[in-house]
Amino acid sequence: MFLNQTAATTAGTDEMVDLRNLKRSLILFISGIFNAECGDILLSPVNAPKLEPVLTTIVTYSTEYPDVVTQKLAIGLFSTLITSWATNPQIPPPTATSGPIKQQLTKKQQQNNITAVGTMKKEIPEFVSGFVYGRIVPVLFSVLVGLQGGWEKDAQTNQVVTEMATCLRSLVSARGAEEVLSWMRGWLGSNLEGVMEEGRRAVGSSKKGGGLDADSVAEGLVRAIVEGKKNTVVTLKQFYKMIV
Repeated sequence: MFLNQTAATTAGTDEMVDLRNLKRSLILFISGIFNAECGDILLSPVNAPKLEPVLTTIVTYSTEYPDVVTQKLAIGLFSTLITSWATNPQIPPPTATSGPIKQQLTKKQQQNNITAVGTMKKEIPEFVSGFVYGRIVPVLFSVLVGLQGGWEKDAQTNQVVTEMATCLRSLVSARGAEEVLSWMRGWLGSNLEGVMEEGRRAVGSSKKGGGLDADSVAEGLVRAIVEGKKNTVVTLKQFYKMIV
């Protein structure tokens, strides 16, 4: 797919600009389908076989720093996809608590099973396991380290982190805090060292060793997600500083 090209494979500045605009247009087009309450059309027998490569392409766009505008749009689409196709109808949205992570569902939320963009929520198990947990959430950690702390100098980069927080909030709302916590513990238990190495390599850090407990990192992150977007943003930035 020509939209899979990177800046390194383009011939010049004009072509780079055109390619960047095409990428953003693709993301906005898919987002527009959901805004028009037509998301299910992507699951039709004709379109479904073509959906996975398109979504894989969007995942690639989310990592293309320093094109932070495209990254922000891609991660925003992740939130819509999670809410629309990965919502467990048995899991109420989370609310902040001072004790163990708990959840409650307001009367208004009980009466409204529609996403912010108007598409009916549903649960597609293959999408949850294969794409949400298999692609989206892991790539968010790559995006975080790939930003290289740029949020300290650039407001647009900071917006990418905020969009990541929104995406994680959508995940916990759709799947439940306990499920996300369980997944985070397992995934970080196997991949935390790799994330740390990736982050240090990106900034040329010579820092060695681990020193982070995967369970503690997972619990701290999920608790922050439950407490709110602002706390999630702060915790993501703190996590980045710890690993590099």
